[in-house]
Amino acid sequence: MKQFTRGLTVPFLIIGILAILVVGEGIYIYSDRYSAEPVAQNQQSSIGKASQNEGSQNGVEWKTYAGKGFELKYPTGWVIGQGESPIVLKITNPANPGRPDSDTPSDSVLLGHGPCDTSDWKGGLGSAQFKTACISGVTQAFIVHMGATSDASRVIEDQILVSLRFTSLDDGKEKLLQTARQVLSMLNARDFQGLENITSPEGLSLIDYVGWLNLDESIIKKDSISEIPYNSKLYTLGYSDGKGDPVSLTLSAFFEQINKIDYSARQTVVVDEPAPQVSVYATGIQNSIIARVAAGRHFVGFYSEGNPPYPTWNTLYLIFDNINGDYKLRAITKDNWTI
Repeated sequence: MKQFTRGLTVPFLIIGILAILVVGEGIYIYSDRYSAEPVAQNQQSSIGKASQNEGSQNGVEWKTYAGKGFELKYPTGWVIGQGESPIVLKITNPANPGRPDSDTPSDSVLLGHGPCDTSDWKGGLGSAQFKTACISGVTQAFIVHMGATSDASRVIEDQILVSLRFTSLDDGKEKLLQTARQVLSMLNARDFQGLENITSPEGLSLIDYVGWLNLDESIIKKDSISEIPYNSKLYTLGYSDGKGDPVSLTLSAFFEQINKIDYSARQTVVVDEPAPQVSVYATGIQNSIIARVAAGRHFVGFYSEGNPPYPTWNTLYLIFDNINGDYKLRAITKDNWTI
């Protein structure tokens, strides 16, 4: 998110670093701090829906929770809640809820986004035990933090983890995703003839930051894309941090910058929805921008976070026109936060 990359005050930077450190080093504190309103049985939340009972297993009654692109089972009596970014979902045992802003552990399973290092169950304070798992699907990846206060809770949480599965995209979104992956392959191979063939008749808009994208500007004509390697003209494809001065680049230089990052290896891919963000400064700010600038068009985002302690992310967005059921590339832009 380019306009915020400079001029951060020291207190805000410290808050951001501490927020991310809490995720990695003090899961029991983090899980209590990111408490959320429970999702009642059969109540639709912004990320999914809790179902009726699914039956008994080892004396425990289970329900199924269906989220966006995933589902899992959890015990009757445990509470489902939405967390604040980067936490997507929180499952807690109300019998052992812990205490907010304290070292008191809780029985909890947190699904979120972020850099992930798998670790098996290990002891913490008193009887507390903690585990981290990294789970990946076709369009997203979760870091799963688990905290248990007893062996019985640990068994239940392992069953929750095993039940987590990713669900399929509908046919339209699957086709959109496959087209986006084709575009990535062409970018990596610098296949500008292929890129020309897959571009919308309206042309291709390029800009370094999604907030500056105007689909009526920065348009490269479709029939000139294959000539990009031979085009030495300078285009305004971004603005400098802080000053806002125009950044002029050749089209080849713009694509060279894109190819500095292997977006095909990104763990989280979003289809027609904003990518998640972990920044304590800007969470939620970007959520409406990509939808606004896409103006009803379809888009795919290839998203990844940086490494702690800094709250960074980088997303490449590809925007498409739907022309008689085929997806044609209309714009390439990015959203990123760097410190």
